[in-house]
Amino acid sequence: MPQGLSPQDRLSFIQEQLEQEEIQLVDNTKLFTYKQLENFFYIAFFMGLVKLPRAEDHWNRKSPFHPPSVIRPLMSRKRFKSILKFLHYDEDSVIQMIEKNSNNHYIPSLRLSIDEYMAPYKGLVRFKQYEPDKPHKFGLKYFVLSDSNGFILTQWLYRGSDESTTKSVTIDPSVVSSFPPNSPLKIPIEFAEWVRQKVATDDRPLSHYLFAMDNYYTSLQVATVLSNFSQNINSNNDDNNPNNKIHYVMTVRSIRPTYLFKDGLGRMVQKDNKKKLAAIAFPKEDSGIPQDICATAINDSKVTYFLSNACNPYTLKEGKLTKLDVQTQYNATTHGVDLSGQLSSNCRSYPHRKSKYTHVNIFAQLDRAIVNAYCIFKSLEGNSTYRFCDFTQNVVRDKLGLQEPIQKQLEHLNPITSKVFQDQRDRIKQLEQELATQSTYVTSGNGGQYAPTSAAAPQTVVHALVQGDLNPCQYCKVLDVKRRTRTTKTCCQCKVNFHDECYLIAHLPENKLLLSAIVHQHQQQRQG
Repeated sequence: MPQGLSPQDRLSFIQEQLEQEEIQLVDNTKLFTYKQLENFFYIAFFMGLVKLPRAEDHWNRKSPFHPPSVIRPLMSRKRFKSILKFLHYDEDSVIQMIEKNSNNHYIPSLRLSIDEYMAPYKGLVRFKQYEPDKPHKFGLKYFVLSDSNGFILTQWLYRGSDESTTKSVTIDPSVVSSFPPNSPLKIPIEFAEWVRQKVATDDRPLSHYLFAMDNYYTSLQVATVLSNFSQNINSNNDDNNPNNKIHYVMTVRSIRPTYLFKDGLGRMVQKDNKKKLAAIAFPKEDSGIPQDICATAINDSKVTYFLSNACNPYTLKEGKLTKLDVQTQYNATTHGVDLSGQLSSNCRSYPHRKSKYTHVNIFAQLDRAIVNAYCIFKSLEGNSTYRFCDFTQNVVRDKLGLQEPIQKQLEHLNPITSKVFQDQRDRIKQLEQELATQSTYVTSGNGGQYAPTSAAAPQTVVHALVQGDLNPCQYCKVLDVKRRTRTTKTCCQCKVNFHDECYLIAHLPENKLLLSAIVHQHQQQRQG
C-alpha cells in the first residue's frame, strides 16, 4: 500500500484492489473478491439471526439437530474462517465512515443521552471491563452518544486510563484543566462539543438539544462547565452566543458535592419517610455557580439527586403539585443508549465471545450501523410498528440473495394453512361440486378405478380422487411441505397420490403449470 494516504484513500485503495482480484490469502491460493467480503459480513448477520452454539455448525452436515443452512452455497466454512483470520481494519476509518454515512441521512431527535455500552467478550485483552450491573458483565466498553430513538450519533472504545478519551474533537485545555486526567467527567463536555461541530445547525442550534446522563459522568463541576459552555468553546466568533448554550438534566452522586446533597438536601428527604418528598435548592448569587442550575432531591423508594438547567422544579396541574418535571424529562431522555443496546443484542452479528477483540470491535461497529439503518428506515417510512428483527432479516435476505421456500411463496393458495380470499374458496367449492356430479368412486381390492356415472352414455374421463395404494403425496413432495406426506387417495387421470386439500389446490385452473410439473416429475421417478 502506498505511504501517506488518508484513511478514506486507504479504504478506496483496498476496495479497488479487491475488485481487481489482486489480493491473495496467505494460506489459500484462491483469490477473494469484494463481493465475497461483502457476503462475509452479511453471513455474520445471518449467524446473529440463526443462533447456533458454534460458527462451524452452520456448515455441519452430519448433526441431526441443525437444519441445512442456506449459506453453504454462498461461502465454504474454510473460506469464511480464512477471511476472519486475516481480517484487519483501521478503526478510525471505520468509525468515521459509519458516522458520516449515518448522520448524512438522519436528523436526530432533540433528546440526547450519554451512557456506556458493553459488547460481550471473554477473551484476553488488557482493557476488558467488568460491569456487574450490566446484562453482559465482561466485555468491551463503549461510551455512546445516542438520541431517544436509539440512533447512535458517535461512540468510542475505552482502551484504559492511560489513553486519551476521544479523537473526534479537540477541547480547549483551559476548559478541562481542572478535571483529573482521563476522567469520565470530561466525556459530557467532549460529546457536547462534538454535537456543536458535527450536528448543530442554524435551524437546530445547540441550545435546542437536551442532554441526559447518569451520575457516572456528572458532578456540580460538570454542570457548571456545561452551563458556561458558550463562554468556554474554542471559536472566538461564537463566544457568548445564546444558541451555544447547553441544556441538560443529570443525576448526581451524593458525594459530588457533599455539602449540597448529602449534608444539605439529603437531610430534608430522609429514607425512613414513607411519603414521597422532594427538596429544591438554587445557588447563591455570590457562590460562583451559574444561577440557572437547579438542585433537586427526591425520595422515591430511594433518594435521587438531580441537577438541571432546563426543567422546572415542579409541575403544577390545576393548582396541585404533581410529578416533578426534572424526573419526567430525565426518564424521557436517558433511555436512548439502552434502547440501542437492546436492539443490537437481539440480532448480534457473529455472537461468539472468545474471538480476537478486534473481531468483537468490528462486529460491534456493524451492529451499530444496522441499528442506525433501522432508525433511518423508520424515520423515512414513518412505520413505528416495524420490528428490528424483521428489518435485519429483510436486509440479509436481499443482500445474500436468499429466496423464500416454495411453500411460503405459494402459501396464499393453501386453504388449510393460510387465509384464502373468499373468491378462491368459492372456486374450490365450485370445482368440488363439478367433480362430484361428473364422477363416482369405485373401489376394488387392487386399488381404485374410475367409472363414468352412466354406462349407456360414457363421458369424457376427468380428474377425480379414488382410493389407491399408500404412497407419498406428490404435491407435498414437490413443494417440500413439512408435514405428513403419505396418502391412499390417487387422481385417476394423473396417476398421482394427493391429500384432499393438495388435490384441490393442484387442480385449480390457474395451477395448470404446477400440476403438469408434478405429473412430469412423478413420471420421471417411475421411469428411473
